[in-house]
Amino acid sequence: MQTPSSSSSIHSLIYACSKLNNFKQVLSLFSRLLYQGHVPDAFLLPTVVKACTALSNIKAGRQVHAIASSALVAGYARLGHVSEAKEVFEDMENKGIEPNIVCCNGLITGFNQSGYYSESVSMFLKMHSQGLKHNETGISSVLPAAGDLEDLILGNQIHGYVIKMGTVSDKCIVSALIDMYGKCGCSSQMSQVFDEMDALDVGACSALVSGLSRNGLVDEALMVFRQFKDKGVDLNVVSWTSVIAACSQNGKDMEALDLFREMQIAGVKPNSITIPCLVPACGNTATLIHGKAAHGFSIRSGISDDVYVGSALVDMYAKCGRIKTSRLCFDRMPTKNLVSWNAILGGYAMHGKAEEAIEIFHLLHRSGQKPDLVSFTGILSACSQSGLTEEGQCYFNDMSKEHGIEPGVEHYTCMVSLLGRAGKLEEAYSMIKKMPFEPDGCVWGALLSFCRVHNNMTLGEIAAKQLFKFEPTNPGNYILLSNIYASKGKWREVNGVRDMMSKIVSDCPGRCVVSFGEATLQMLTLSML
Repeated sequence: MQTPSSSSSIHSLIYACSKLNNFKQVLSLFSRLLYQGHVPDAFLLPTVVKACTALSNIKAGRQVHAIASSALVAGYARLGHVSEAKEVFEDMENKGIEPNIVCCNGLITGFNQSGYYSESVSMFLKMHSQGLKHNETGISSVLPAAGDLEDLILGNQIHGYVIKMGTVSDKCIVSALIDMYGKCGCSSQMSQVFDEMDALDVGACSALVSGLSRNGLVDEALMVFRQFKDKGVDLNVVSWTSVIAACSQNGKDMEALDLFREMQIAGVKPNSITIPCLVPACGNTATLIHGKAAHGFSIRSGISDDVYVGSALVDMYAKCGRIKTSRLCFDRMPTKNLVSWNAILGGYAMHGKAEEAIEIFHLLHRSGQKPDLVSFTGILSACSQSGLTEEGQCYFNDMSKEHGIEPGVEHYTCMVSLLGRAGKLEEAYSMIKKMPFEPDGCVWGALLSFCRVHNNMTLGEIAAKQLFKFEPTNPGNYILLSNIYASKGKWREVNGVRDMMSKIVSDCPGRCVVSFGEATLQMLTLSML
């Protein structure tokens, strides 16, 4: 009789043997099922337990019990139920059921997939300390977790373990190593792992493109993608999506759009991940026609109801100036997450529609979602642009008091703009001095801008002095300070700012000469008239 190989065939034979009371054959087929890497389902396990009972095979029964517990543990881990997964795992140990590699891999993979990277790593290390030999599945699952934790030391140790075990040529492990080094910012190690591959693999190619992009090396990412394509590598939707995302996230919007067209010509069908990666490029270049085309494609492909596709469309239409269409897309979304709410909130803030932004913020709160840092950036920006000083201050205070969210530099920048617009410059400066971290150029730039609006020379000089440290080659800062001096008739100081700029032009070759060109100096001269 020919040995069955498919999972469904083995399942059918097990059920047939059980009905014939051929219990030894049931266990034999079940062993083959596991050996081939197939996972038994909840309907099959009772049949196998019955066979163990009929044969009084306590050893096999314990093994089946362990497999059932393995499935339960892995399920809890995938859902992010850490305490429940650990409880079942500890119960197994207490009952003398020795955890096998399937159980451990289920925990490692499950914790990683649900975002509990530290738990995934801890389980891997625990199993290693107990002498369990890890296989390709566990190693390729824990490496991404080490990368997300940016734990390069652990990543290097696992790499060494892989070399020692002789599994460095495994395609899944190679892709995972490239991914880990990319997340840890080690582009050279990432490229070295790829170069040492025996043969090109589409998974490793995608990981390399993503890793280069993640580290800001988008030109290199685009170059290697083209090389893979020219060499005839069978690039899949993951590969194309990776390079489209690389371009879209790094300012190469037209390249992203061109790649999307190439992808379709190549016969690769975009998915619900591709569209959210592409659509921001349409918004960034305000190419509404491309954005509409992407929208139409998502409808024809049946993925327009995907929450991430919908969120990307909401953001794109807002950036293209179609805030009403943006809201329409938002209202039609069958499911909304925090990304969706923040997209429409940010859209209203971008268009200076504070009342609508406030409405969305309160609807967000009533929906059961919890606002995050991005949500508060949106609402504070909306209040700032519309001059809603008291409302903005209330939202800023509520961040930590009501929601337990500590404001970041972007929130302080919004508050400085809010107070500055209202002419409360001293209050804005006082807030800057009380910041729990060092203010950056955005904060000082906001203060300087409104010092120019309200002709506050004292605070303008303080802000400009700080900005000259952060942005010594930004001509806008010098122009603002010069204009403040000119409004006060301080012509000597105006000349001093111009001399500072002239010195920078002479000391700094290259592009800053263009920035501080004759046109800028003429603008400073005009301020004296």
